Amino acid sequence: MSGNIPCIGNTVIRYPDSIRLKSCALSGDTVIQGIFFRSGAIVGFDEQERLWRCNISQETIINKIPCKAKSEVEFSPEGNLLMCTLSRDTEVQGIPVMSDSMVMFHENGNLFKCNISKDMIIDGFPVKSGSDLCFFDDNNLSAFTVSKDTLVNGIPCMGETRAWMHINGNLAGCTPTKDIEIQGVICARGSLVVLNEDGGLIHLKRNNPNTIVCYDNGLVWGRLLTSDEEISGITCRTGSWVWFHANGILSSCEPVHNANIKEIICMANTRVHFHDNGELMRCYLHENSTIRGIPVRFDTFLLFHENGELAACRLDEDYFYQDIRCKAGTWIGFYENSSLKRCVIAGDVIRNGIMLKAGSWACFHRNGVLDNYKLTEDAIIQGIECCAGDILLFDKEGKITETISSAPKNI
Repeated sequence: MSGNIPCIGNTVIRYPDSIRLKSCALSGDTVIQGIFFRSGAIVGFDEQERLWRCNISQETIINKIPCKAKSEVEFSPEGNLLMCTLSRDTEVQGIPVMSDSMVMFHENGNLFKCNISKDMIIDGFPVKSGSDLCFFDDNNLSAFTVSKDTLVNGIPCMGETRAWMHINGNLAGCTPTKDIEIQGVICARGSLVVLNEDGGLIHLKRNNPNTIVCYDNGLVWGRLLTSDEEISGITCRTGSWVWFHANGILSSCEPVHNANIKEIICMANTRVHFHDNGELMRCYLHENSTIRGIPVRFDTFLLFHENGELAACRLDEDYFYQDIRCKAGTWIGFYENSSLKRCVIAGDVIRNGIMLKAGSWACFHRNGVLDNYKLTEDAIIQGIECCAGDILLFDKEGKITETISSAPKNI
């Protein structure tokens, strides 16, 4: 494929030990896999030479969707658009979506998440403009902001607050507009009610009519904001819930703007979580970023330990931890001391005398010794005959402690 793509020479990046093109900047307009890319666009491919992640230089129409210039787009292995930023207000699968907002799709091509540009009725529910809207991969609603007080599965849900749905179409949670009784339990107005798929009550925290939820000792556990409000240095969004740990430290909130939290830029209108010592615990990035030296993707959340060290993320690029190359686009995990905990191997490498094959998961102890690994081929390891598919468990000195056989048991 690479021979047919007009690349600017000094921008070409190839996969290690391969002539396959990983990415380049285009030297001229060209059509790739049915999509017209303008000169200057940076196009990226997976190891099977399929379009993966690209940075477009000018507005580009993909699957009839106008994608914004100088923004990133991403494709599934099947060629479906997974993510883009709109260049203008656009109707996407029947939903009016705001310009300059990110749109995400499931791998089957159905809409996953967008920012709706006007109030409208969806699946019979009034949905508020300017809010993010989420769907399951079968096109059914999964989460939305209610534009006005409305009944959802018999529960009177409060306008300007979030409602969540189960995949079977039943209500998963919302904030009731008045005191209601569910299974003999009085759920107060403004409380957060969480239901299972059959409509049974899972969780409720009682509150006062001012939409404040309290711990049993009277300290505030959470409250619904009626206006944008700065809390712990973060401007939190009106209509969202702010939660606190029992010690009074902020537990989670939704920033109005991209928030700089200890040099991590967290995306606006997504929920940010904190440990009870105030350290960042979970957030979405506003763009692909290098965090603690790790190339991290922005379209999935990342996790941190209580000491502030990175715990898990999805890699934006292949990443070398010592001699281990971890695969781009997959999850990687670290211990509190920043040593590698687990990753998907991107290139064959030998550890503990075992060839770790590209594409396989491997887990490690804190000292770097292999913890567990699933064999991809038959082998004799430490005098033990092992078969492809067996899972090997090791102690901290690298000795096999257990083998979990993949072979079917005789009955």
